[in-house]
Amino acid sequence: FPSHDIGVPLNFVFPFKLVKNQLLNDSISIFQLDLGWMQLALPLNRNQKKLMRFESLNNFGLRKFEFNNLVIYSAEEIKRKDVSNAYSKIVVASKEMGVNLEKFYSQTFTMYSANSIAEAYALVGGLQYATFFYPGSRYGGMGDPYNNVILSGISTPIHLHELLHFVIDFPCNLFINEGLASYYGGISSGNYELNLKSVLGVVAENNIHTFQGLHDLQISNATFNSVRGLYVLSAYLLHRVKKDFGLKEYQQFIR
Repeated sequence: FPSHDIGVPLNFVFPFKLVKNQLLNDSISIFQLDLGWMQLALPLNRNQKKLMRFESLNNFGLRKFEFNNLVIYSAEEIKRKDVSNAYSKIVVASKEMGVNLEKFYSQTFTMYSANSIAEAYALVGGLQYATFFYPGSRYGGMGDPYNNVILSGISTPIHLHELLHFVIDFPCNLFINEGLASYYGGISSGNYELNLKSVLGVVAENNIHTFQGLHDLQISNATFNSVRGLYVLSAYLLHRVKKDFGLKEYQQFIR
């Protein structure tokens, strides 16, 4: 495939796995690829021998909304005030984290917004359901760091959590990274505090006192897993560090 015709850096991710393919019409075939970080569809125009972006087919009657450096595709209307509020929270988060937003604003991000993760996944051409989400998950999202693409499958139009992952420009481990996105951007469409009481209850009930214990709990306990227990705990930890030690120590801690 001539990868220069589309933003997917196929030369970076070989070998990819072909999940499924289908004939759309007389001239276009669609290939669903597992690229490791995301499964998405690439339409191939056989007459032109050229790859296309899936949204150019617009099978879902998508609406295009642009705000600053964000382009949103959605089947429903996106209200400007909702996006503006999300960006206001990004500014607040960046100041507390000590992050310069110049790099973030220099990039363009594309978000596919729907009311569930399955619907959002379909917008990028999922021919069969992806395997990278928790079994039975209805809501969620993910970001593709290679193409700055975000899937947003939650009840609110902007997946602030996923957008914040692109704001965090310093190296930190996954636990802290997800905690920051959860602390400032919530988990799905709600605040991390919504499930804090139940998560702390599961941790206490299972007598967990180590990170290894939390890791094992995530694997073995469906309740802890379903409410994103590690995300909740990481966000709560960050809240306590900032509250108990102050902003300067907090900024050092997250790095």
